[in-house]
Amino acid sequence: MNENAKTITFAVVAAVLGLGAYASLPKVGVSEKDVVNSVVGKPLFEKFTDPTVASTLKIVKYDPNQVRIAPFELTRDKKSGAWIIPSHSSYPADAASQVSKVANAFIGLKILSVESTKADDQKLYGVIEPDATKMDAGETAFGTLVRMQDDKGEPLVDLIVGKTVRDDENKRYVRKSGSDAVYVATFDPAPLTTDFSAWIEGDLLKLSANDVETLTIRDYNIIPTQRGGGQLDRDFDATVSYSTKDNKWIADAITVYTEAGDVPRTLTADEQINTAKLNEIKNALDSLKIVDVVRKPQGLAANLKADKQLLDDNEKILSLYNMGFVPVQTESGGLDLLSSSGELAVTLKDGVQYLLRFGKAAENVDMGTDGKVADTTVALNRSLFVTARLDESRYPEPVLKTLPTTIAELDAIEASAKATESPATSDVPEMKDVEFAPAIPDAAKPTDTSKPEAAKPEAAKSDATMPTDAIKTETTEIPKVEPPTLETPTDSPASPPPAEKSPAGGQSNSNVTLPKGRFVALQEEATKTPEVAEAAKEAAKEMAKAAPAEPAATAQPSETAPQTVPEVKADLKAEAQTEVKPEMKADPAQAPAATAAETEQEAKERLEAAREKINKENQRLIDERADKIEAGKKKAAELNARFAEWYYEISDADYKRLRIKLDELIEKKGNPSSPADNAGAAPGFGGGLPFNFPGN
Repeated sequence: MNENAKTITFAVVAAVLGLGAYASLPKVGVSEKDVVNSVVGKPLFEKFTDPTVASTLKIVKYDPNQVRIAPFELTRDKKSGAWIIPSHSSYPADAASQVSKVANAFIGLKILSVESTKADDQKLYGVIEPDATKMDAGETAFGTLVRMQDDKGEPLVDLIVGKTVRDDENKRYVRKSGSDAVYVATFDPAPLTTDFSAWIEGDLLKLSANDVETLTIRDYNIIPTQRGGGQLDRDFDATVSYSTKDNKWIADAITVYTEAGDVPRTLTADEQINTAKLNEIKNALDSLKIVDVVRKPQGLAANLKADKQLLDDNEKILSLYNMGFVPVQTESGGLDLLSSSGELAVTLKDGVQYLLRFGKAAENVDMGTDGKVADTTVALNRSLFVTARLDESRYPEPVLKTLPTTIAELDAIEASAKATESPATSDVPEMKDVEFAPAIPDAAKPTDTSKPEAAKPEAAKSDATMPTDAIKTETTEIPKVEPPTLETPTDSPASPPPAEKSPAGGQSNSNVTLPKGRFVALQEEATKTPEVAEAAKEAAKEMAKAAPAEPAATAQPSETAPQTVPEVKADLKAEAQTEVKPEMKADPAQAPAATAAETEQEAKERLEAAREKINKENQRLIDERADKIEAGKKKAAELNARFAEWYYEISDADYKRLRIKLDELIEKKGNPSSPADNAGAAPGFGGGLPFNFPGN
């Protein structure tokens, strides 16, 4: 190739290269920010449209109060579909709605603007990814990292949420992980909480304060010994019950433990139970929240009593001891747990009983790592061991009705029931079978059988009224003593005929208002009035002469034969209010006729019907008790299934609301804020009961 050809070839190559280089140069006026701005108005996560596909959720944020990185993670079980919390020993989460809130916050989340594309600006907008290594270097401008994945591990959301945009609380600076671009988006970070209690069923006990009926307080402590064991230090035990009738607490039993022994503590005349403090305990139980959980070691039975094999496992015993719980052997040979800070038993109206054992103050694991020492000025949580059972003593065996085997037994039962159902007359003095005096022999039989009229009081006459506090009955006027007639008045016996003459033939000049049906009392009261005293004395003489006689309602009296008035019944109130019926004139001898007419077959059928009725009523009572016990056991079992695997942690504030000392339980009357007068009760420092652990 000659020189000209070479020159032309080089020129062509240079031209091609020059065109390529020119084509690769950026266009004039088009910056990187302009390229990024092309995403404005578009969703941050275009492929994420269905919140139900989320299978994992991780939230990591910086806690400036405790100066730590707080991670939180949830995972959905593939088989059950239930959410669990791996960061808290896989505790079951009540998280369906909460996860949905988080997921929906990112679906359709649009970019409003691009604020920066420089890595150095991340600190300015608070979108630095939270990292413990960066925190150690003094970094604090961390954002909140949110990551969501589906069940295949494919990312759905990966975003860091930073500071609030200036002058607009509804907008936040956000950045995708792995990108330097900082965007502005409308976003509410409220669902992005790492608070454990926000993701679980926070109501620990699920009870109502109104259902709390009895509290049993066991105030004791386990004091560590130099050998590594513990010594039981008991203060007092108390059982108190709430009276809904009196709207106050009542002390059932209080025992104070002294060096001299167990001393029953009774309230003095100027002491009372501190109702306000006990009501505060009730309310604290109602609102008790879970702050955190720790999984229990294996080896605890379903009823939460310590397994005997647990005593052979030093690691598990030390785990219990570190939480503030000590396994001890009971008198019956079984095992139970004592707690370092006492117990509280809570019994509800349905008989379900909770036992709350209070352990040690919970250590802050995060603050105790990497050689850091926990800040003792920070209020710590309190570990809690919870069990549930049914107190079947709240459902005693029902009192069953006796089942008759003969007609005589049935008649006796019915007679007893009838007597029980009769109106009570305990407020009226009893009057034995009193008969009126016989009629005066020579008295003429009245021919007027019309309804008698009440006597009209005479003006300016002496009226004597018996005190109402003596006999609580209605009152009527004193009747005249008159020969009785066979005709029964059509009105009530409480309205006797008007008085016209005294028994001695004299004219009565006074109408005295006195109680009905109380002849003795009437006679005594009448003697207090001079005008009627003579008449009352004559009536008493006639009664003394009278001989007892059976009333004959159907017999026709002669004008000369003495007649008797039917005896006065004991139930005077009922008789005074009941109108005499015509059938009451029937001969009593004819009364058993109806009973005698009952055949043997009818009697047998009546007995069988009564037995069947009693059997049904008895069975109803038995079934009612069994249903209540079954419901209570079911509730207790459900609670224990929830409590079985976990130590709970409650706030120190709630712990203090649930605990009460003896000088708080008992207070002076009229001065609730003052301590109780515990004169004579020695301080509660109990005996030895040392607890030594294997290896000590």
